[in-house]
Amino acid sequence: MVADSKYEPGIAHYRNAWKFAEQHTVTLSARVEAGQPALQFEAAPGDTYIVERSTNLADWIELGTVTPDENGLVQYQPDVNNADPVTFYRVRQQE
Repeated sequence: MVADSKYEPGIAHYRNAWKFAEQHTVTLSARVEAGQPALQFEAAPGDTYIVERSTNLADWIELGTVTPDENGLVQYQPDVNNADPVTFYRVRQQE
């Protein structure tokens, strides 16, 4: 399918915008403390991040928001009271 020519300027603008977009990479580490997950990552101080969990990598539940301390460190211990054998966590920057 070929886009209608009247949309080409908008499509070109969208493609070009990605050249200037900031890309942030956050490395999330997790460990178990007293039977509960403990998450940690580094990010830009002042930014806000959303912590989410999933049991199947398709459906995500928002757990809350976090902001890094003045050194850029975030430590978060989710309140987990479930019997799920596997749980995945992710963080994403709040828009």
